[in-house]
Amino acid sequence: MTTEAKEEPSTLTRQEAVAILSEYHMLGQAITVSQKRRGDLGDAIKRWFAASGETELVDGEIGLIATLQRRHGTPEWDTKSMPDSLVLRLRDLAALKVDGKVMKALSGKVAEVDEIRRYEMPGAETTALIVAEAGK
Repeated sequence: MTTEAKEEPSTLTRQEAVAILSEYHMLGQAITVSQKRRGDLGDAIKRWFAASGETELVDGEIGLIATLQRRHGTPEWDTKSMPDSLVLRLRDLAALKVDGKVMKALSGKVAEVDEIRRYEMPGAETTALIVAEAGK
């Protein structure tokens, strides 16, 4: 379980921080299990919608209505077929970003990757709180 550290100073004593550590850890585990279960249930309901052809699922006893809503991800631009002048303009505007996963996949396959990696910049730095069971 990770979380961003807040910038405000702590008002907890060491003893108080130790006292809430266990609850924090257990809640993180519960969230993980709940998110997985919710995802599995959602997938099952989506499969039911696909198989049934229905557009609405109602639980009249509890008062819930489920529907499917189409959504689109973040748009992408085809810079491979875009004129070089537009690609360079986007570069000048700092509007281009190299995909790290693609770079990793190209490593060892494209000669220029090592040269390109010289321009790699670290991502934004964050602080994560890591809590694990001792000895595991």
